[in-house]
Amino acid sequence: MNKKYILVLLFLLLSIMTSAQQSFDVTGQVKDDNTGQNLEFCSVVVINNENRIIKGGITNEKGFFNIPIESGTYKLAISFVGFENDTINVGLISKDKYLGVFKLKSNIESIKGVSIKGNSNIATIDKDIKVVTAEMRKGSVDTKEILEKINGVSYDRYANSIKVDNNKNVIILVDGVEKSQEYIKNLDPKRLNRVEIVRDPGGRYGLEGYAAVINVILNKNYRGTEVFFYDQAIVDRNPNQQDLLLPINNLYMSLNQTVNNFNFYTTVSHNYMNFGIPNNTITEFENGRTISQTPFGEEDNAFETNKNMNYTFGADYYINPKHSVSFETSIKNFPKANAAGDATFQTLEILNSDTLNLYTLKSNSNSNSVNTYSTLFYRGKLSNRSNLKADFSYSNSNQEYENNIEQESLYLQRDIGNTKSDYTKFNVELDHNLTDKMSFQFGYSNVWKQSKKDYNISLEALGTGTSNSDDYKYNSNEIRNMIYGYYSYRMNNKLSMQVGLAAEHSQLNVQGNKNNYMIYQPFFTMMYKAHPMLSFKLKYRSNSDYPTSSQTDSTLVRIDPYNIAQGNPDLSPTVVHKMSLRIQALQGLISLEPYYHFSNNYIGQIGKVLNDSTFGYTYRNVGFYQHTGVNLNITIPIGKRFVIQNGFDFYSSKIDLGEYGVNRVNDWSADIKAIMLEKGNMPMFILMYQRENTKNINSMGYYRGENDYWMVYIQKELMKKKLSLAFGFMLPVDFGVNYEQDTYAAVNGYQSTTTNDIRVLKKLLILKLTYRFNKGKIVRKTEKDIEKDIEDYSGKSLM
Repeated sequence: MNKKYILVLLFLLLSIMTSAQQSFDVTGQVKDDNTGQNLEFCSVVVINNENRIIKGGITNEKGFFNIPIESGTYKLAISFVGFENDTINVGLISKDKYLGVFKLKSNIESIKGVSIKGNSNIATIDKDIKVVTAEMRKGSVDTKEILEKINGVSYDRYANSIKVDNNKNVIILVDGVEKSQEYIKNLDPKRLNRVEIVRDPGGRYGLEGYAAVINVILNKNYRGTEVFFYDQAIVDRNPNQQDLLLPINNLYMSLNQTVNNFNFYTTVSHNYMNFGIPNNTITEFENGRTISQTPFGEEDNAFETNKNMNYTFGADYYINPKHSVSFETSIKNFPKANAAGDATFQTLEILNSDTLNLYTLKSNSNSNSVNTYSTLFYRGKLSNRSNLKADFSYSNSNQEYENNIEQESLYLQRDIGNTKSDYTKFNVELDHNLTDKMSFQFGYSNVWKQSKKDYNISLEALGTGTSNSDDYKYNSNEIRNMIYGYYSYRMNNKLSMQVGLAAEHSQLNVQGNKNNYMIYQPFFTMMYKAHPMLSFKLKYRSNSDYPTSSQTDSTLVRIDPYNIAQGNPDLSPTVVHKMSLRIQALQGLISLEPYYHFSNNYIGQIGKVLNDSTFGYTYRNVGFYQHTGVNLNITIPIGKRFVIQNGFDFYSSKIDLGEYGVNRVNDWSADIKAIMLEKGNMPMFILMYQRENTKNINSMGYYRGENDYWMVYIQKELMKKKLSLAFGFMLPVDFGVNYEQDTYAAVNGYQSTTTNDIRVLKKLLILKLTYRFNKGKIVRKTEKDIEKDIEDYSGKSLM
């Protein structure tokens, strides 16, 4: 019998068995005694006559909780950060019972004392939850600065990126909806209720290859208008050329309007980059031939320019408390974005210490592109136990490009082309609670991609007037259907588990080569809470990675006079298996996670010497790949104003190429911040250390392409916290950092090293200005609305 039918049958049997268990729903609502506001995310614990904790739950966005329990006599303990705890005698439970409204009194001293402490952290089997406290909001101007105060999450102020456990492959959601990442990153901290972090996710985001999902949950009680603006300029204090004085500038504006059940937002951003750095390449062949491509003197010889404008329009409509729809459309790079790169090298050829040739080599590239993306999202509560989510997305892109390589007095190669691509994605997901201990999730995803490339490659012999030109076409079509199911079971208050399976069928058609693949991806998590301050989470995941167009295009392309490359249309998807054990202590302030990843069909670049001065690259599913290491994150609060955050990743990677040998690398990365929070007239100070320019293994060597730096960052809020000014100074420090990005490749008879000198990082200043204007109000329900709330309520609390 097919495995997927066995899985469905198992879920149906479990549903029938558990339906026979007799339990009663105990419900109620929790509010702020002072404001009457619903308190979302309160902890509600059921205690029996022996003062033992039986079950627990968490209030939803309307302050409601619903906990199924067996017949007996109980009391409830209700608690929330910044409020006094309350204990209520419930009495005998022999039928479904609504307990009414409970009002918690604000504890001012508790709020003042909240820094970044464990009592605002909750760890569940599938995610870590952080309640956004008043102290976290202090000095924070947007979502990014809230996130960086969570253990294991870091905000790179230079690259404007968010990482989880030193991994940038992260997607951020708002209320479970996938929206513009810039829009979410710049939300007002006052609107944030809590943050949910899913590491190594399953479901659709696991199948899409994300290392982590950050879900930002908003407060639902704001109505009004918000305008936000920021400009971040990065200045080179001592540029080699005056036009490189401003290498990076990012401008962003947004408008957000919330009226009753309708929320509308629009954003505009302009990004500019103009960088110049020294670049050189040393290539050595077995016969003694060495080619050195170096700058002319100390001047920059490699330049990169990028300009683009992006627009986003979005809306959320809350049909009723059970159903909502969202729509977002983005136009990127409009009018056409321009990306250009230019490099000039002094090239020296040597054979056994004898100079063969000395000439100038030039390369330049220029591209213009337009991209659009639209998505429609639905969320619904089908019953008090079932939730449904669905979305459909469509995107397309059009890029025109020209690449040139000129070897002085010898030849000019020109590559001119156009690439068009279309992409659709459909997802539907059902979550159902069988009982308070058991639940399951079913999902289906469909992905369709089509790419067409028309291009011409011409070669002109300089000085002779002879040339030849050829036209090429590249077409690829990909269809993926994915179905997955996960079953969750909480055995008791200490032990819980998740098991599941995803099945993925794909059809790849690359340049007329059709291949079908069936991939099974098991999923397993077991969590043990040994103590309120200590938990263990054992995880097993697997995900697929599909080859890119550059890896599958079989056209022979000359990279430079000494290297050619050709893709392989018969590449199959890579499947990587991941195992880890996450140990979390002090409710999230300390985490340690050893991990082990491996694959038996990893896509890698290989190559061989073709003649005395030419090397040919191609791709194939190489042999065994493994990646082992340990992640360590430590947050150390010191008093009410100071906090030190430490993130480390120590790792070792290996690729066994069989006949080509074994390649190994070992390295480590770090992200350390010492933060002094803003107080009174004193600004916020941050000392940052980032070691990210580390070795990443490839089949023939490694590459390092990130940034290391030391930086002091100062930020001050003004004009009643509407205006914020920030100043960052990159420290000219060499200790613990590497200012060379490099790519190293070596096989029998060939070795090549390319280096980018990024010492410019030691001279940069970061200037940032933000302004946020709000005109709205907090909507609070009155006691007369309680009965309406009860009628609208149909969801379980978060168990």
